[in-house]
Order: sequence, then structure tokens, then C-alpha cells
Amino acid sequence: MGKLDGKVAIITGSSSGIGQATALLFAQEGASVNNAGIRGKPGESLYSMENYRYTLDVNLKSVVYLTQLSIPHLEKTKGNIVNVSSGLAIKPNAMSPFYCMAKAALDHFGRCYSLILADKGIRINTVNPGVTDTEFGVKAGMAPEQVAKFMDAVSSQLVPMKRAGTSSEIAKAILFMAADATYCTGANLVADGGIILHSPAPKFD
Repeated sequence: MGKLDGKVAIITGSSSGIGQATALLFAQEGASVNNAGIRGKPGESLYSMENYRYTLDVNLKSVVYLTQLSIPHLEKTKGNIVNVSSGLAIKPNAMSPFYCMAKAALDHFGRCYSLILADKGIRINTVNPGVTDTEFGVKAGMAPEQVAKFMDAVSSQLVPMKRAGTSSEIAKAILFMAADATYCTGANLVADGGIILHSPAPKFD
């Protein structure tokens, strides 16, 4: 018997990466999951106002809209919501300012709405992945070789566990929040190999 028998899951962004792994795991188990993520608009300057608008539309506004639409159904079924955020919601990055801002806002949206929805019997929680072996970099316009070098450098130098996470590991974290964490609401589960804790030590001669 699966953990989600008889449940209907709404999983966005499920054609690849974390969304796909989550869809497969949820199918095996038998809960609404919002999963959308882009660093920015292809071809746009990282700091342009068009990129700002686009990044917030995809990473934040889409989740708010989908949540609002799903509330009547979730109230009837006593379902729950798991948002997929990012470690960059917690640890800023100068190369992705609007992405960091959008994901930080998404985290706080989850906390605020957990208070709004609690008396309706609806839980809302958030998973914050770190560096994960998805096609995120390629979709952002990086060449596969660049992505490989970037992943290797970040994993070896910044992640205390010395490796990237897998999509299936993040999917398991999402499943835990959806099915097992029945007394958790407004919570963030960070699954990042410790990267947000990393603080380089100074080197002395």
C-alpha cells in the first residue's frame, strides 16, 4: 500500500529533473506540489528589468496563482502543498539576484499561507534543494561542458558532502513533507549537502 493511495498530485515542471523524479516517485506511492524554476529569461541581461519581471512571474507568481486555484479542492480533500524553493533563498548569490529574491519570497509565502490555511486543515511546506544533477544549467543557456565543470567545481569546493544531490533525493524530501510530516506546516526542509552552511576558512602562509 502506497503512502499516497487515493490522492491526486498536481506536479508542475514534471517533464525533467526534480519534477519528473517527483512525479515518478509519487506514482509509485500510489499533495499538491508546485515546482517551477528558472534563473532568468534566456538572452536577457541578468540585471534587466525584463529579466526581473520574468523571473518573478515564473518562480513566484505562478505558485501563488496555482495555490489560490487549488485551495477549494484541498479544503475538501484535506490535501497539502509542497513548494520547491532553493538554497539560494537563504544564501544570496550575486549572479542570480532576482532568482534569489523570488525564492526567498516563495519561502515566506509558504510561511504566511500556512497560517492562513491551517484552520482549513491544509498544510503548506517548502523544500529547499541545493546543487542538484538536473538540466537546470543547460536550460539556462550554459553549454553541457560548462555545466559539468561548474557542477564539479561547486560540489568539490563548496558542498561539505562533496557531491551534487540527485533528483530522486529531492523527490524523497518532497514525499516526506507531503505524506509523513503530518504535524509540519510553514516549515522548510533544506536538502543541499550542507552548502548553505559553507563558510570558506581563511588561508595563511
